[in-house]
Amino acid sequence: MIGEKQFVQNFIPYRTVVQLLCKQILQDDEAANDATQDVFLQLWLKHETLDMPANPKAYLMRMARNHCIDELRKAETSAVGYRTDEEVLAQLPTPEVNREERMVHREKAQRLMQWVRQLREPKHSLFVMAHFRHCSNDEIAETLGLSGGNVRVMLSRLRAEAKKLLND
Repeated sequence: MIGEKQFVQNFIPYRTVVQLLCKQILQDDEAANDATQDVFLQLWLKHETLDMPANPKAYLMRMARNHCIDELRKAETSAVGYRTDEEVLAQLPTPEVNREERMVHREKAQRLMQWVRQLREPKHSLFVMAHFRHCSNDEIAETLGLSGGNVRVMLSRLRAEAKKLLND
């Protein structure tokens, strides 16, 4: 059980750090403020049943990260945050070729979107951040709490999977 005094002493000092993490993940000041409030509210609502974590800052940061990822999932109705696959497809370059080749290109893009939507975390966020939001590997690593090497390996494997999917 965490008392009110312990809560204030051990968690409130990290409010700014949590807010910065939320802003980095969500890329929106207002959404970051809302997410920060949600995280502290969630923590407060279970403070009577929660034992004090060994590292309150780490616990709070993980909680904030998970909450932000959940918020991104809710906000995205398609794999990359556009409203529909049509909007995503409109953003992809279309080769200047005949009608049949454009249809093949469109079908491949739709298969890719379907594949991206079915990816589990952290692969989904990693692929979206790298290929649709154009984040650097360092930004991805920091946001998702992964090592730079792990990000490179996972991206390489995901790209190989995507390439295989598109060539089948």
